[in-house]
Amino acid sequence: MKKIAAVFFLIFLTGNIFCQNIHQEVEGGRICDTLFCISTEYPVRLKNNISELQKTLSDQITLYPEDLEKSGTLTYVFKITCAGINKGSHLESHKGIDQSGLSIRILKILDETCIWSPAIDFENPVNAFYHLTIDFQKGKILVVPQNKNEN
Repeated sequence: MKKIAAVFFLIFLTGNIFCQNIHQEVEGGRICDTLFCISTEYPVRLKNNISELQKTLSDQITLYPEDLEKSGTLTYVFKITCAGINKGSHLESHKGIDQSGLSIRILKILDETCIWSPAIDFENPVNAFYHLTIDFQKGKILVVPQNKNEN
């Protein structure tokens, strides 16, 4: 009996460690749960205009001489709650560019600049992920949204 109780306690403890508690109230009194949806009816949307976001990155990013020689792709993942709030972001993958200060500087600007609309599933806002790719070609920045049809 003690072993079963210990196993349940470990499962409970592990669940609390790996799940982020992001219970929060949104419009209509609905409470977000801790689960993040991978597939939704309507995905998270980036409210920023892509060309303006690209211009902001180009204007604000400090390019060092070694950055002007770099080319590659950086893909970031954002955790967006059902209230449209970014609860965390990180560099998911990189090609051609190492995880350098450049990728950190870009992520900081994205975290400060991006405005989000939550994903919708069965007419309710839900927590979901959003992937944003930055294509960096020798000092020129191109923002590629998750849904390539976004402007």
